Amino acid sequence: AGLLRSFTAARPEGAVDDAGRARALLRATGGSHLGWLTTWPGHSYWFGDGTAVAYRVIGSVALTTGDPVGPDDARDAAVGGFAAHCAERGL
Repeated sequence: AGLLRSFTAARPEGAVDDAGRARALLRATGGSHLGWLTTWPGHSYWFGDGTAVAYRVIGSVALTTGDPVGPDDARDAAVGGFAAHCAERGL
């Protein structure tokens, strides 16, 4: 029930602009077959160097809903950048 609520809760502040930015990045660079999950409403976004990771915070856990979006050669670095982002915030 809590997980379902997190997917239907109000969008985080800034998510409208961030969602559009992530969607444009996905269209421009492609992504994995899970990439379009980043367009679901209610996500927070981390942006790296030409990459994006969509996630939700549930409790103190950052839960991603797909692979990083961006150029193939930048996705591995995006995983490390997102992990650092989470560590800085205690997620």
